[in-house]
Amino acid sequence: MPAALRAARLLVERELQRPATSDTDDARHGAALFRAYAGTCDNVRATMGDDGCDALFSRAYAREDAAHPALKHLRVGKSYDTSLENVHAGIATHGVVAATAAVEALIATLIDILARLIGEDMAIRIIDHDAAPPPAFGGAPPS
Repeated sequence: MPAALRAARLLVERELQRPATSDTDDARHGAALFRAYAGTCDNVRATMGDDGCDALFSRAYAREDAAHPALKHLRVGKSYDTSLENVHAGIATHGVVAATAAVEALIATLIDILARLIGEDMAIRIIDHDAAPPPAFGGAPPS
């Protein structure tokens, strides 16, 4: 599995492990996907500014829209912003598995786009401030 997708899945998994604040599994899952997506937006916006964030998300959506129809529910207009209601609409229409795959693919694509510009390690750190730092030179590679 590519490092970008692995990083995206770890980010979503971390959000899923947070204490539940919802009664149903779909609502809990939707909240976790929203937090992963919104956190990614916040991190990219803080690093790249509004215009840079919009440009990166536009490219990522363009690459993933056809493969992940659930993304059509996430995006608000041409912006990168979304709402919890939009995430729940994506889950209601496409199911939890498809919505999760869509969010993970979008985040992984953002990492891939950034990685081409600034390197994979830096891209992952921009997207996910809580990601483990890369191993030092001479260290064991991740398992």
